[in-house]
Amino acid sequence: MQWVNPFTRRIAVSTRIRNQESAQAKVNDAGGNPIEIAAVVVWRVADTARAIYSVDDYTQFVTIQTETAVRHIASSYPYTSRSDDELALRDNADEITGELSTEIAARVAPAGVRIIESRLTRLSYAPEIAQGPCRSPPRTRSASPNPDMASVRQGSAPATPGQTSHPVPSRSAVS
Repeated sequence: MQWVNPFTRRIAVSTRIRNQESAQAKVNDAGGNPIEIAAVVVWRVADTARAIYSVDDYTQFVTIQTETAVRHIASSYPYTSRSDDELALRDNADEITGELSTEIAARVAPAGVRIIESRLTRLSYAPEIAQGPCRSPPRTRSASPNPDMASVRQGSAPATPGQTSHPVPSRSAVS
């Protein structure tokens, strides 16, 4: 026979499979280049007692640990490989996602959560690297902080106080 305390409340924990998409993070890869990376993780609660009693909020715990693991993996490898024997985020996606799954699983195991799969959903250089060096637009001749200098460049004499400026005739207009 089993006895249940009538004053305790029951806490429902879903053991359904869930998807968790991490926020897009800007991280420096192993080469120091800024990249943008995000991942999706498929997980489920395997041990409901540990999910309730080991952490305050197991869904938030999975979110934080996923983002931490994504940042760690991104900073551990270069975006592209410089040699054939070096793992890279872009070139070796299967190996990297396998390592990401292993790292997330190790981080969330104390909360009774099992990682089913993880995949990188976004992997690119940050916009400041992807666009390359920006060139400033060429300066126009009329762009001058001194308005009198702008009128000289445009072919008219500067106006003095109390005097209006008159255009200087060009050589083609004088015959």
